Amino acid sequence: MTVRKGIVPTTDLLRLTPGRWSAWQMLPGYGSGPYFSPISIHEVVPLHTGRGVLRLRFLNVMYAEGVQDFTKDLRVLTHTPEYLLAELVEGEQLRRSAVVSDLTIEWLRRCTPASLTVHRARRTPSTSCADSSRTRTTITPPTPRIAHDTPRADGRLRTRKPRR
Repeated sequence: MTVRKGIVPTTDLLRLTPGRWSAWQMLPGYGSGPYFSPISIHEVVPLHTGRGVLRLRFLNVMYAEGVQDFTKDLRVLTHTPEYLLAELVEGEQLRRSAVVSDLTIEWLRRCTPASLTVHRARRTPSTSCADSSRTRTTITPPTPRIAHDTPRADGRLRTRKPRR
């Protein structure tokens, strides 16, 4: 494939895939700073307005009032292999932007440390002092689905459907 300078093939752009977990950052957030949350994408629908608007339906994990489904219309400003930058189409009262990117363990540690829990290894009579200080970081499941997610070698989360 021949690529002109500055042009990224659409196959290399970040994909918003239903059933996949992504990282969400909103500016401004609900308080004084930015808002961060892992999201599970349910649906992505281009609205064919001619303005680059798409409708994103997702599960918002870190919402202050509890885990909730959201539907947002986004006008895409920049779309790269690493992220999608969009303006939220919400009306005239407040202008917000959102960044959607791949969800990684590093992003969770940096942006939503409350979504992680540290468990200390249990001491047993045969455990030495050096071994007892080891820690293991695991994801605290905000919903039953996240309990079935496992990190891949590249740090992104692989989503498996919950057993019924």
